[in-house]
Amino acid sequence: MFYNIFPKVRVWLSDAEQDLLNTIENSPDEELSKSSLSQESLPQINLLLSKSVIWRKKLDTDVIYGKRKIYK
Repeated sequence: MFYNIFPKVRVWLSDAEQDLLNTIENSPDEELSKSSLSQESLPQINLLLSKSVIWRKKLDTDVIYGKRKIYK
């Protein structure tokens, strides 16, 4: 599936990345903490970060991930 990150800029998301993005969208506040994720989902998180689909905020004890706005 292609995902628009900016006007005229699309990135391809794999099925695993789409599932993780849906998990973020359906969670409270549309955010997930690193401690709530499994070790198997960390590579997908890193791919979504490198594709600028999600954002990361570092806290004192944990890291929070959230979905960026969709630009149309």
